[in-house]
Amino acid sequence: MGFLMSEVPLQGAHPSAPSLGGGVQGVSGQSDFRESSSVQATAALEPCIILSSTSRGAGIWHLVLEAPHCAKSLRPGQFIHLRLTGDSMHLLRRPLSVCAVDVSAGHIELLIQVKGEGTRLLVAARPGQVLDAIGPLGRGWQPPEGVRRALLVGGGIGCAPLAPLSRQLAVQGVEQHFIMGARDAALMDALGVLTLGKHQSIAPHPVMASHPVIAGLTRNLVLESAGGLRVKPAMTEEIGTSLGVDASGVATGSSLLHLVTDDGSVGRKGFTTDIARELLATGGFDYLATCGPEPMQRILADLAYAAGTPCEVSLERRMACGIGACLSCVVDTTEGKKRACVNGPVFDAREVLWS
Repeated sequence: MGFLMSEVPLQGAHPSAPSLGGGVQGVSGQSDFRESSSVQATAALEPCIILSSTSRGAGIWHLVLEAPHCAKSLRPGQFIHLRLTGDSMHLLRRPLSVCAVDVSAGHIELLIQVKGEGTRLLVAARPGQVLDAIGPLGRGWQPPEGVRRALLVGGGIGCAPLAPLSRQLAVQGVEQHFIMGARDAALMDALGVLTLGKHQSIAPHPVMASHPVIAGLTRNLVLESAGGLRVKPAMTEEIGTSLGVDASGVATGSSLLHLVTDDGSVGRKGFTTDIARELLATGGFDYLATCGPEPMQRILADLAYAAGTPCEVSLERRMACGIGACLSCVVDTTEGKKRACVNGPVFDAREVLWS
């Protein structure tokens, strides 16, 4: 692309490195850097050490990276831009969502779906190897002030960036319904949920406790299968106290995790939009956040609009630079073309012009 990362005035990880400054010309020709400067100001070039790389099946890999700066600075919904050091064949970075953060340990966790040679090389890297990262980048989730009841909808790998948001809302005491959708049991298993729909009672599977997406959710949410099963008292320790659990083992927020697969092999048979439509019809939701296939997000945006519920969508675009300079990731909006890497990836659904 003829764009050298070393020429970008990004803040370095070292305290003496230059900070972000100046303006970036937007697609319209006018500087819209101020809109995104608050979320980009913490971006830094940071070498990240791979601590583990584990296959979850269905083409999904779980990576744990040592990245103290990103762990400390990242907000739910932001992303990092990764490149394998020493790889001269793949110069462009890959934008990847963060699904979990351990600030005290300085670790971040990623779920990566292998789609091409670049992502294949990333997941093939061994522990101890170093990834060249820029982050955290972009505009993350911004729930309305005073939100009390939220609906989170993830499709496939799109569940990953919603997990940190779920944990944030739980800490704030927000009631939430999390709809996790997958193509089939194999993909749902890769996301950490195993055959819940067939059980007469719910007990946490060992895989859940360590899975990057599910681990946080099982601490925050009551699991609900196709039969409408509720939490058992024995699960209170797994659910944790983020939402509060009374002595009977009933979550005080009555928040639920809904599972749905296209073929019905796990949870309910159908689509995430089916459950979302039913839940929105009950009323009372004051925030909807979604990530996943764009057709799904478009339907959810329409449902939220009809219900009068504020809605945010996280859009996936191919990116080259990740900092707004190359204009390769533009999104058509009611205010003109915006860049997914700095004005997004999370957008107010009302401003997106769906193709």
